[in-house]
Amino acid sequence: MAEHLETSHGVKISHTTVHNWLKKYVKLVGQHVKTLAGKTSERWHADETLVRVQGRHMVLWGLLDSETRFLIATHISQRRGEKDARTFLRKGVEVSKRKPAEVVTDGLTSYPSAIEQECSEDDPLIHLQGPLSEALNNKMERFFRTVKARTKVAGGFGSEEGAKRFAEGFAIYYNFMKNHRSLGGNTPAQAMGLGPKRSWLDLITAAINSKKSPTKENEKQSK
Repeated sequence: MAEHLETSHGVKISHTTVHNWLKKYVKLVGQHVKTLAGKTSERWHADETLVRVQGRHMVLWGLLDSETRFLIATHISQRRGEKDARTFLRKGVEVSKRKPAEVVTDGLTSYPSAIEQECSEDDPLIHLQGPLSEALNNKMERFFRTVKARTKVAGGFGSEEGAKRFAEGFAIYYNFMKNHRSLGGNTPAQAMGLGPKRSWLDLITAAINSKKSPTKENEKQSK
């Protein structure tokens, strides 16, 4: 980005400055989009994959809404244990402000107890656990292929904090900017009724304005 600004606009800035911008605005926009009122469907898809952080593997978890493909939550952890699965699922429930009726996962043994403790209501919850048919599993597989394409270019992360920041920034891009053929060319945010497709500038501007007038701006964003 530093080279692009110098070549295209004649503006010289350091890579450190660009890095600080990214940290600032990913955090700002991330806080803002969590306030937008969207309703998830009754079925969620949960999965996990490995990413390289400082030369070692860490676990990247992803929670996807079945109907809208909206990425509800991400989580970075060192292990795939029940405690990690619970933390991850709890994030999803807190963000969506509801619990699902069905959860689709792979065969990871940490899921059953974690789902029962974090997602179950009074009514029984349906847990569809792998190995699964291609029709049930391909939504998460497609999502992680997109993630892997991005992380492969980066060649891994220099810190756990960097991996978390990537996951948060990627979720914003995936939900609000990436078109999906399965959604008729719309973004997951559009499919969820969170307004038109948005750019980073749109979201940064909205986040700044929402701090000035929270209620008015959030109502505007949902139209």
